[in-house]
Amino acid sequence: MKTKAILRTNTSKAELVVAALTWGIALAGLLAAPAAEVVASPQLEPVAAYAVASPGASARGVCLVAASMGESGTPGRPGAAGGPYQGLVLYVAGIQDKALWKVDLSTGKILARADLAALNPDAWGKAVAVDARGMVWAPGTVPELYVFDPELKPVAQYDLRPFGLVDPEGITFDQEGRVYVTDRKGRVGIYRFLLTAPGELVLDETWGESGYVALGSDLRQPASSSRAGIVVGDFGSTKVYTICPCSGRPVPLADLPAHPFHVAADEAGRVYVVHYDGEPALTILSPGGEILATYTRSELGVRTEASGVAVVTARATAAGAGTSEVTLVVLDQRPADGVNVRVFRLRL
Repeated sequence: MKTKAILRTNTSKAELVVAALTWGIALAGLLAAPAAEVVASPQLEPVAAYAVASPGASARGVCLVAASMGESGTPGRPGAAGGPYQGLVLYVAGIQDKALWKVDLSTGKILARADLAALNPDAWGKAVAVDARGMVWAPGTVPELYVFDPELKPVAQYDLRPFGLVDPEGITFDQEGRVYVTDRKGRVGIYRFLLTAPGELVLDETWGESGYVALGSDLRQPASSSRAGIVVGDFGSTKVYTICPCSGRPVPLADLPAHPFHVAADEAGRVYVVHYDGEPALTILSPGGEILATYTRSELGVRTEASGVAVVTARATAAGAGTSEVTLVVLDQRPADGVNVRVFRLRL
């Protein structure tokens, strides 16, 4: 018995020596290794809230751009309404109002309005996007596509029925100026068009399946950036996809806790997803699809549905390299008082 006890005691001492050596090596490695980068959580700060659509009427679809398309948005002095950004304008689409609005983001003043019903009595405003020339595009559920100048004066009107679209719900552009339109009914998917020199809209049959990519069951507003590529959510599921601008091949980016409705993307490739009536109301994704942050409707001040999202990278902050400040806009679809544009400063 003693022999066995002595043997166990000797073994324990040997194990302690080995463990000490192991921990010593590990500790030396930790001391020699560079400190890991600490990534702070995104900081969201409410800036302003504006009324655009009629009280109780739905606002759906929003696009945020610099007043001059050749300039990036830069912070300025606070406007009359306390907004910190000047030189940024917002375009908003309205369903029951059948309208588009141009809004000064710094003051909330409505600068221009387009009457979609004047183009087609059945046209509803469900999405809006601005191309590199500053032209404003909006799909109508008729199905048609409308183009306006920056002051919302009509420039062109395209019938999408010959291409097979039934209910165009969203629109975006890639870096080459090609036009992407989602269709939530009919074949369901995303179409790519080219705008020819005479102003004719033609299907780009070199892309996808003769200009069309089948995807999901209910596609809404897509987004595009130089790093993210084409991004779209399937509102009929919980998945967000990127689509290759070269081949049209869809690649899953993320599977989210709620249905993705409208998406936006910033210059760094981060993706912003609103979830309509789901919770969370907003999800922010890294370029690789990891969830960086989520916000509830209560945290955003959204009282009905989160029906649109737009972003623009304002500047690098003084906090250091890799830190940026983003202007974020979220739409509250149909509040009774009509205050449906909510503006935030987001530090990442």
